[in-house]
Amino acid sequence: MCDNGRIVLRQGGPDVRIRYIREFLELASTLNYTEAAKRLHITQPALSKHIDAMEKILGTRLLVRASSGMELTDAGKAFVDDARRIANDYALALDKIELRKRGLASVIRIGYLRDAARRVLLPLHAWFKKYHPDIELRFLSVEYTRLADDLRTREADVIITMDDDPALRAESVPFYDDTFAVAVAPWHRLAQYESVKLADLMGERLLVPSSHVWPNIRSFLDSRCSAELLANSRRMSDVDTLFFLIESGQGIAVVASHNRYVYGDKVKFLPLDEPDVPTFPVSALWLKDSSEYGDSARNLELVRRACERIRRDLGE
Repeated sequence: MCDNGRIVLRQGGPDVRIRYIREFLELASTLNYTEAAKRLHITQPALSKHIDAMEKILGTRLLVRASSGMELTDAGKAFVDDARRIANDYALALDKIELRKRGLASVIRIGYLRDAARRVLLPLHAWFKKYHPDIELRFLSVEYTRLADDLRTREADVIITMDDDPALRAESVPFYDDTFAVAVAPWHRLAQYESVKLADLMGERLLVPSSHVWPNIRSFLDSRCSAELLANSRRMSDVDTLFFLIESGQGIAVVASHNRYVYGDKVKFLPLDEPDVPTFPVSALWLKDSSEYGDSARNLELVRRACERIRRDLGE
């Protein structure tokens, strides 16, 4: 229930400002008051005051200081998902009002893995603009490891990502199959090869992705690369810097093949000639029980039709 910018957490119980809930979620994500305050564009004392006030209203501690830094209490951990849903429901309520002002019927929020979704975003937008212009598509690029959580907590109605996590209980439409490749500068010595083996990378500066950003690639490299090959490696945590270093000749990397749709004119992508190189689908996913929420049943059926059309077009 909304009341002058506040949300009632339970009937007859305490209410907490939606702003405090959003601040708590940022702090729960960073577990660092200084970093959270910076992201929220408020002072650290103000953030501490708001969290203290919320804990007093709820009658329990949500965070505690430990030797390793800040930690969520059991109550805090339990509250995170509920807090996300509260903040999300509040945002959706405001969206509906704004949509009516603009003469639109509804909005579909689509979280996507940046380069993997590049081939399908424009066709998806074009399909809805042509057949259902009363529905707004709202796109947001999200890190791979966050996409499933955004879907689970309903911060996104649909995600476009690699793999299909059985734990999500999601429906999906696969667009295309992807795999790994070796990315090098066009003038690199390996660029003339038709394909490469991991042994061909010896002596090169290998850019190794963070397990937080690219867990599948990191797991593959850890299981297949020798200690000697990894000895001269550099850990990477963002895709833009990774490909800048490759393009400028400061390293090479094992990457997902879908990156060629973004960097293919600047970087050479070579097939990886190794046994049992993983393949994985790039798919659109949505929760099976999403039809229980408002306009979702109709909207997700439209998403399915659009995605199946795009899949057929990509296969032609």
